[in-house]
Amino acid sequence: VANEDEAASVLFGLVPADLAVALDSSQWHPLSLRGVTGRLRRELVRQRPDLPAALVVADRGDAAASLALLARERVPGADPAEWHGMLAPSTTGPLHDLDDPDVTVGVSPSKLEAFEASPLNWFIDVMSGSQSSTAMGLGTIVHWVMETATDPSLEALWQAVESRWSELVFESPWLAEKQRRAARVLTAGLSQYLQDFSAANRSLVSAEPSFGVVVGRAKLNGKIDRVERHDDGAIVIVDLKTGRAETSQQKIDANAQLGAYQLAYDHGVLEELPDGHRPGGAKLLYVSSGVRGKLYREAVQGPLVGEQLDELRARIERAAIGMAAAEFAGALTIDSYGSGNDPRYRIHLVKAVSA
Repeated sequence: VANEDEAASVLFGLVPADLAVALDSSQWHPLSLRGVTGRLRRELVRQRPDLPAALVVADRGDAAASLALLARERVPGADPAEWHGMLAPSTTGPLHDLDDPDVTVGVSPSKLEAFEASPLNWFIDVMSGSQSSTAMGLGTIVHWVMETATDPSLEALWQAVESRWSELVFESPWLAEKQRRAARVLTAGLSQYLQDFSAANRSLVSAEPSFGVVVGRAKLNGKIDRVERHDDGAIVIVDLKTGRAETSQQKIDANAQLGAYQLAYDHGVLEELPDGHRPGGAKLLYVSSGVRGKLYREAVQGPLVGEQLDELRARIERAAIGMAAAEFAGALTIDSYGSGNDPRYRIHLVKAVSA
């Protein structure tokens, strides 16, 4: 291979133009012991109504003998003692013992809606850890730039981005260039927002403050991107987003992450608030695209008060009780366009070969 990302192998020039290629996957032979083991395990349990019973029994006998040989050689996955479908659960107990009145369940504002959408996917993320990506790394850098910015000019912010660009790893030069252009767009949007912020005579109260709030059996722990004070004394909480903008006002009003930040303000756990402050709501700041001639977009959630905060508290406690459970429900089918199609979730939806 000359360069598998950008150039075809020169060996393609040796292939006749009219060559017919058979794509019968059933005839492919695995090229690794892991693949051979999987093929044999499938053969051992496969239903073959199209073949005579005696032939099916013979094929299964051959597969079993081959697996026994591989198991004696300690090839991973060959021994039935290692088969996922044959193993009993390691535990059936809950994640948290809520019978103990002193036990609280940690709830992250950014994960609350993910749990509500699919408890199973939330559990997999928590237990296996989230997978990093270039987009996530770029988002981390942009957040850091906003947190540490002293000069809102595009040149100053871009210099800060470039100072950490070497932390990102790209699979090919063209991907690096694509992400560099995306980073420039994000930086431009952030720069314009910070300049408009200064021109409006607003002040920064704190950047990246942490907080903790106990809500029933839940311990709400989070970190806020920015806490701002407007010239009328209103405190506005800002959450920076580098992805696609949410345009549904109904979803913005119900956004659990923004609501959790407002709840922290209502509980008085945010530090460094100036005298005479009042609730000003919260907003998502999108810097990947703009609106009405701006390079950024704001999705504003109005101040939550009274019954709205009570409903939010109940929502958080329900999630905490669900997060403490022993079983977690999720999608039972794989949707090509749904969250269940992600490989880290899909593997838990596919029936085990040996089940």
